[in-house]
Amino acid sequence: MTTKWTTVRPVAAPVLLLGGAAVFLLTNDTPSSQAARSAAGAVADWPTWGQHALAGASEGGLVLLALLLAASAWQARARGPRSVATAVVGGAGVLVALVVSELAKVLVAQDRPCRAVPGLDAIAECPPVGDWSLPSNHATLAAALAAALIWTIFRWWPIATLLALAVAAARVGLGVHYPHDVMDGLVLGAVVVSLLVFLLRGPATRLVTTVSGVPLLGSLLATEPRRPIGSRRRGDA
Repeated sequence: MTTKWTTVRPVAAPVLLLGGAAVFLLTNDTPSSQAARSAAGAVADWPTWGQHALAGASEGGLVLLALLLAASAWQARARGPRSVATAVVGGAGVLVALVVSELAKVLVAQDRPCRAVPGLDAIAECPPVGDWSLPSNHATLAAALAAALIWTIFRWWPIATLLALAVAAARVGLGVHYPHDVMDGLVLGAVVVSLLVFLLRGPATRLVTTVSGVPLLGSLLATEPRRPIGSRRRGDA
């Protein structure tokens, strides 16, 4: 049975993520450029293996989130059209969030801290001029993937949230983003995906239900839930 809590609980983790970002921005008195310099300077003092691990987290976190979302979408086939529709709309929302992020970069045209902040010791290669800083595409993608994953399988919210935050923090530590870049990216990714799922999941569920009647697409979009050992289908002899 679908309850009110069942409907709204996937929003809980994105709301906590956004709330944490808001608290950080409202209570932090350190200028963003100084925070970026301090974070990158601290990472520059790390051992080489730690710096490599941070760089790996920046990219690997996105890969892991994408794999988890793909796995959740595959599992959704056994839970019915609504779950499949949630996974599909959430995945599409990730792409929409990336497009919005790229458009925002062009409009804002904020240079990277690795080039604009004097004395910042970045351990990553600074992207070329024109590859702007605000918002962070990595943080946007991380939050969007995490939100899509949480909407699809709510119980995975701890790992999804931690991975998104790890990716965002890594971008600041590498010296290629200001803290507000990744905060804005987290907000953007989570909001875009959550908004699209909230608005489009109903129509998408009806579409998936209709398309499931097509032989090839039906087998791709749905599968029978596993039955306990020894149970029989209705009508079995």
